[in-house]
Amino acid sequence: ESCIKVVKQLTKLSLEALNNDKLVFYREDITAACPDIITAPEAINGYGLLQAVQHFDGAGKVMTFNFLHFSIQEFLAAYHVMHLPPAEELRTLEEKVWNHLHYNMFTMYISMTKGQKQSFKDFLSGGDNAVPIRRIFLGNRLKCLHLYRCFHESGDKNICLAIENGIMFHGINIGTKVVSFSGSSLAPSDVELVALFLTCASQKIWKQLSLHNCLIQDHGARVLHRGLFGHSITVSELRLSNNNLSSLSCSIISDFTINCRVRKLDISNNQNVGEDENLYAILSNRSSVLEELEMDSTKLSFRGAIKLFRAMGVGNKLKTLNINRNDVTDEAHSAIASVLKSNTSLAKLWIYKNPLSEKSVQIIIEALQQNNTLQILEVSGNTSLLEGQVNKKRKARGCQLKLEIL
Repeated sequence: ESCIKVVKQLTKLSLEALNNDKLVFYREDITAACPDIITAPEAINGYGLLQAVQHFDGAGKVMTFNFLHFSIQEFLAAYHVMHLPPAEELRTLEEKVWNHLHYNMFTMYISMTKGQKQSFKDFLSGGDNAVPIRRIFLGNRLKCLHLYRCFHESGDKNICLAIENGIMFHGINIGTKVVSFSGSSLAPSDVELVALFLTCASQKIWKQLSLHNCLIQDHGARVLHRGLFGHSITVSELRLSNNNLSSLSCSIISDFTINCRVRKLDISNNQNVGEDENLYAILSNRSSVLEELEMDSTKLSFRGAIKLFRAMGVGNKLKTLNINRNDVTDEAHSAIASVLKSNTSLAKLWIYKNPLSEKSVQIIIEALQQNNTLQILEVSGNTSLLEGQVNKKRKARGCQLKLEIL
């Protein structure tokens, strides 16, 4: 009986300590939280749940205690929450637990009573108590994905669906079909959670997956690809800009773009992706539905540009191409002109701030004589000369070609 009392008192101490990020206790902490230990001094180690550590400071020997393993502390904290009265349980969830989301605690929730589980489901799915959880999750997208994983692994599809339909927090919105982690630094384990959510959620057609400026690097790209491989999902827009990706990720990006039926791909500001042929396999693949490709500031050279434009043959679906701020030199003008003469899908072409000479730009513009689909051409160079050339081609074509020079 003494053991049961002490352990129950330790469950409350565990929760309060977690909510205060406390892992180490002094003897007075233990005796204050567990008064029954005073009458049973042999239980100071929590009947085997705690371990004592002796060390020295300026005042001499000091004895501290901690749980044998962090998961024991989490387990006890979850046990304490589960056995609170329903009203107090929800109040505890609102005020404390959700601020930290100690994820292993939720492995305990699979054994909740039917009434407790229903209360928890109502809490998640938009009842009167939904506001606090939405406020707390704002800016804590990864925490929500950890929660989702816990319930998914427990096999509780109803709770997972409640999370999907009830929690509309910043970054993931089922209603607008957008998943965005832009600006958040994601470790490979975080990327794995994103992939899990995309593949396990009831929603299978996503408008946008934005991982802009998440520093996922090549390892993260591989994790994303591995997590999504073999699953039938659609991602209309994929933003992977500014992630320190190299040519090692190009085949992965290509495969992802084709299999997930990506229509808009943004890989801008990845300094080493512009030269790899695997990337341009997207354009020549008949299964690809890619319509927009953003490659701003990818160190694309004339060699990469030649590969890129050669892949844009007849029948290509690409409508918008942005290769601004790269290293495309005069050697590529023939390939660009050739595409403009034969391509019937490209409507917008940005080649702003590339070291193309006036002569090369003239050759590119002259190719428009045989092109009736391009509507926007953005170039840099001699403004007056280019405007005159474009006006001439505009009249000859009888269409509206807009020249944009920034």
